[in-house]
Amino acid sequence: NAAGMRTHGLVCFTAAAMTLSVLALYYQLGGSQSRADPLRIFEGAGAFVGIVAAGLIVVSRGRVKNLTTAVHIWLAAVIGIACGAGQWPLVAMGSIVAVVMLTLLRVLELRWVKREPPPPEL
Repeated sequence: NAAGMRTHGLVCFTAAAMTLSVLALYYQLGGSQSRADPLRIFEGAGAFVGIVAAGLIVVSRGRVKNLTTAVHIWLAAVIGIACGAGQWPLVAMGSIVAVVMLTLLRVLELRWVKREPPPPEL
């Protein structure tokens, strides 16, 4: 089963938001003049979210379930890090994109994207 538009969009946006957030944190903490390493925040969050997401994803009868939910948890973690860093424009944009991806794209997928029929049971 291929990942849908929502999953692709959420992964793309989350990767971009994470990159923007870590770069902003790097400069907020003094750039190359500082010994702080904001990338460690994302490494820790990524490891934790990876464990949680892996537990959510289920393959049943040839179909992958909860993939979009797992990716949305990753976006929630990045938005949480941006909240903690006071990156309010990124928080607002991330929240809006999350709602649009999970609602509007769901409607578009249901209306225009053809789903494969489930595989026959053996």
